[in-house]
Amino acid sequence: MFSFLYPTPLTLTTPAELQPYGWTTTDLWCAPLVTGLYALLTHAQPFWADLHVLIIEFIGGYLDERQSKLTAEAVDPEVARVICTLVLIGLFATRTVKNFGRSLVLSPDSPKPKANPKSFSYALSTSPQAPLPSMRSE
Repeated sequence: MFSFLYPTPLTLTTPAELQPYGWTTTDLWCAPLVTGLYALLTHAQPFWADLHVLIIEFIGGYLDERQSKLTAEAVDPEVARVICTLVLIGLFATRTVKNFGRSLVLSPDSPKPKANPKSFSYALSTSPQAPLPSMRSE
């Protein structure tokens, strides 16, 4: 495929979705997941109501007032939207932490970042021999 977004000449490349791990991106599978979750919670069609009952039966279930059959009540559309929003927040927050969290959180095995001497130029310019004050309270 050709891409007009790169500042280089047009070249024929493989789309990102067809490269290794391309279909595992959150952007691709969160839309059908959240759409299915919303339809499941609101019983948008009879299939989703039956699937809701089947899921409740699988996890233990509860009976209706007459104790005769398993039932599943539809959720209000507003509540279903809130649940879907929370799921999306969780998906994208997880993706953000996975992609950028390694640089923010240091594990015990990772090497400590080295301080750039130029970043302390103001503090060192007043007294180059004096040590920097500690930020820890003892």
